[in-house]
Amino acid sequence: MTILPRETKNGTVYFIRVSLGYINCKQQTKGMTYKPEKGMKPKAIEKELNRQAVLFEEKAKQDYEQQLQREADKQEQERIQQEKEENEIEYAKKHMTFQELAEEWVSLQEETHELKNSSLLRMKSCRERTYKAIGDVLVSKLTYRKIQ
Repeated sequence: MTILPRETKNGTVYFIRVSLGYINCKQQTKGMTYKPEKGMKPKAIEKELNRQAVLFEEKAKQDYEQQLQREADKQEQERIQQEKEENEIEYAKKHMTFQELAEEWVSLQEETHELKNSSLLRMKSCRERTYKAIGDVLVSKLTYRKIQ
């Protein structure tokens, strides 16, 4: 912790800087300014300044720990979500047929409006013929040759 006095046109203020540790070789710091009340004696200023500095350091470190915990929790949630998505993809490959996947994809396209209506109509017109040929093939067994 560092306490630096600074002279201003309104009197002396004190800048308190606290080190919170290092992340990726960069020091993490937080600072605050303390302005003593007018008429305070030097000993009272020193005592109150030290009290403010200790309180600020405790609060800053507590806030920093909470921030690190939130970031760690967020990363863990992202990892869990990614794992879940990977598991869903693996499940779909092993248990889902081309027809089921295609129907799900078309309904998603209809909801999101990512494709033009004319494109969707063209795809829907090819459904019957496509499903007869490869509709019952599991996604994991689908190959370029089968699609051809």
